[in-house]
Amino acid sequence: MKKIILIFCTFILLFSCNENTTDPSDCSILKMNQLKNCDTAIIIINADIGTIPDCIGNLSKLRGIYLMNNKITEVPVALFKLSNLISLFLEENNISKLPNKFDKLPELKQLHLNGTALTEIPSTIFTLTNLGSLHFCDAPLHILPEEIGNLTSLKILYLNGTKISSIPESIKNLKDNLEEMMIVDTQLSKEKIDSLRKWLPNTVISYN
Repeated sequence: MKKIILIFCTFILLFSCNENTTDPSDCSILKMNQLKNCDTAIIIINADIGTIPDCIGNLSKLRGIYLMNNKITEVPVALFKLSNLISLFLEENNISKLPNKFDKLPELKQLHLNGTALTEIPSTIFTLTNLGSLHFCDAPLHILPEEIGNLTSLKILYLNGTKISSIPESIKNLKDNLEEMMIVDTQLSKEKIDSLRKWLPNTVISYN
């Protein structure tokens, strides 16, 4: 029997799916009307869920979604109706593409996509002027776009284990706020890293 815990809502919910259910996201609890009052976060970790139901878009007060270590392959467009969302953690899911709708999440401050199958970053992520933490560790990204320089509120940028081989000079725009950057096990040459250190003299940069 699979068990899912949703916490930090107006209601604290602990429930078990029917033991014959192969996908916990089918559980009727995700469609219960009282969830519309959930105003803080949904946390589902290590539950093997394969889909995010479209009805998540009805949770208009939601501030955080934490769906780590599941079997999610797609993110519904409906999720981008959640204009109050501050944190979105989709780590360790086999997501290869995201809807290019991040401009609909203007309050987003934390976006963690470690261990996904993403090969490119949706361009609308670079419209998130409040974004403070961006994680892509162990995702097969090849390019960090020039638009990274638009994220002037960014404090943490993790790119460990990606296939990135260059960093655009526009990252200099982040020098006033970027506190920590991790680029361990990337394709960056020593020369590229030396340039990065000059562009970001006040940033703690971890590399090898």
